[in-house]
Amino acid sequence: MHHSCCSFVRLLALCAASLSAAASAAFSQVAYMSGTDEPWDTTTNLESMDRAFGSGNWTRTVFGGTDASALAGYSFVFVDGGDGNSVGFTDFMNGNRTGLENWVASGGHLFLNAATWTGGTLDLGFGVTLTFHESATGTAVDPAHPIFQGPNTVGTSYSGNWFAHNFITGEGLDPIMMGTQGIVLASRTWGDGFVMFGAQTTPNFHNGIDPVGLLANELVFASGGMVPVPEPSTYGLVATGLLMGIVLWRRRRARA
Repeated sequence: MHHSCCSFVRLLALCAASLSAAASAAFSQVAYMSGTDEPWDTTTNLESMDRAFGSGNWTRTVFGGTDASALAGYSFVFVDGGDGNSVGFTDFMNGNRTGLENWVASGGHLFLNAATWTGGTLDLGFGVTLTFHESATGTAVDPAHPIFQGPNTVGTSYSGNWFAHNFITGEGLDPIMMGTQGIVLASRTWGDGFVMFGAQTTPNFHNGIDPVGLLANELVFASGGMVPVPEPSTYGLVATGLLMGIVLWRRRRARA
């Protein structure tokens, strides 16, 4: 019986280690890219990333230090080119537009957001253009959209000075939020992947229910639902093995 107990303990340890390794591997594939400094020197983007994926479960990268070829190691990347990072964001897009399109087409998930300081327009790739014009509001096109349903409790209408600095145009877009001049949040599929586009400032400028949670919900949606809890599709075999181990241990114990 002592031998059976020890075997069961070893099985539990192995299952726990496997589960931990699988979780770590999943979230090491998430990255947040911006300039060396945070947009508007606020930590709200970082807080939203932590809310979406868990602290320590994602990587911070910077413009100039990462190009599209390096994204192969990630399954989801959030890019914020707002505030004084507008020039770095523009340079990154101009140098990596085709690479980003190819990465998403191969199955990557991407969220490009920028409340730029620079006027005019910017080609975001994917047939989408970012145009400079501020908006004091952002309102849900469809309040039943998954972004407004969770995992955080949020509102469907926000205001700010400003809520967005730009608006988004392009074919094949699914509008998610509208500002005073047009779309400020939208998404589309691209090949085997998914891309979301935003023109929003950081959450500290937004008035409404839990703005940090709103961005976190956007991140979860754009990533394809990579929330920091075990997914059945990912960990089902581990759970099944653990259950079988318990059954075998109880049978051996009953015969002892």
